[in-house]
Amino acid sequence: PLLLFARKNQVRVLGLHPSDEEVEAVRQHGLGAVSLTGVSTTDPNHAEEFRRAVGRQLPPFSARSDDSESSNGRGPEAAEMDACIARQYEVQCFREEYMAEAAAVHHAASAPDGGWMAVLAGERHVIRRHGLPFRVLRRSANVRKSLSAMSPLSSSPRQGQQQQLSRGVFTIVPQTVSFPVATKDALGMEAADYVWYVQRDPTDKFREDAVNSAPLRSLAR
Repeated sequence: PLLLFARKNQVRVLGLHPSDEEVEAVRQHGLGAVSLTGVSTTDPNHAEEFRRAVGRQLPPFSARSDDSESSNGRGPEAAEMDACIARQYEVQCFREEYMAEAAAVHHAASAPDGGWMAVLAGERHVIRRHGLPFRVLRRSANVRKSLSAMSPLSSSPRQGQQQQLSRGVFTIVPQTVSFPVATKDALGMEAADYVWYVQRDPTDKFREDAVNSAPLRSLAR
């Protein structure tokens, strides 16, 4: 439905995700195998959220030992699993940084005097803002700063032109639920700026613990 809306209203749609080859290069050889620089992997909150999402309750990265034979005394199998999860986390961060850079460059080029961009991404990339939102904000500031420095008019702005200030990043997280929603189960402001609750179709076979197929009814009409 979103793509149909974009086509009907002539809204440009841009793919942000890196190629499968680049993702596989990071998975096999780490971040040094790709040209993108500045990939942040040091946010402890983001790292722990990722580790919980992959089903492993492990000590914080800062508390881990580099000794593959002991790894906090949990044995070589645990150390190998730690290394595997750490590499998966590098892949996650690379994907988010790549998408953030693509969004920042496109936004600066298409809306040099300011404007809005809607970025559609999976919940894990958006919730609590540690993934794409903060990365897009940082890279947008860097891109605009670079463009301003390269501009011959950077030291003498056009008459009436005001310095472009960032409007920030606002996050919307959809949640498919069965109404009513108990207050204790609702997401708070720490998760997103807005939570969009959508009534679950009782006829759909929806599983909370699996990736579900998208409904096709709206596309067939």
